[in-house]
Amino acid sequence: MSVIKTLIISSLINLDNVSLFQFLISRPSFTGLIVGYLNNTVMEGFILGVLIEFLFLDFVPIGGVPLPNPSISTTISILVLPYYNGEIYIPFFIGILVGEVYSYIEVFTRNFKVIFNKIIERRFMNYNFFVSDVILYSLAIDVIVYIIYGFVMFKIFSFLSFYLNTLYLKNVFRIAVVGSVFISLSSLFFKFKTQVSKNE
Repeated sequence: MSVIKTLIISSLINLDNVSLFQFLISRPSFTGLIVGYLNNTVMEGFILGVLIEFLFLDFVPIGGVPLPNPSISTTISILVLPYYNGEIYIPFFIGILVGEVYSYIEVFTRNFKVIFNKIIERRFMNYNFFVSDVILYSLAIDVIVYIIYGFVMFKIFSFLSFYLNTLYLKNVFRIAVVGSVFISLSSLFFKFKTQVSKNE
């Protein structure tokens, strides 16, 4: 599937992250499976999704705290995968970086969309409760920003694959992936252990 089509579908999945429903289909494990299926890399997509899930497990999209975006992380990891010989190690960290940077763009987007709150307040003051158009504009901004950012990041890291796809970096990132998963699982274990000891 083309990059743009993949990003469009991924952007709609991403709306579940904060803007709509929050059924958790935007979590990396689900996003990885869906985007991986769309790009004929189901197994690699699922593995990348699960690995990213381990890192983002503690981040819950509640309130106004900027969080690494799991949908764009997983999507870009899968999209650049062919440029790195189908090996997940470098794309994994590319996805983490892309998701972290996007969290700051989301903060800017949210601040910009404060204007919609003022429009809704003005309408309510005039007893006009029709706000579905404002909601659609807000969602459209999320989708457009997501697609543009994702496309730019894809182009950058597909171009950089010529420089990053070296044997040395592959070995370094292979060890780093194992280490990051170990640290994430250890952290999760100790948190559960602490919680259990509190309940006893």
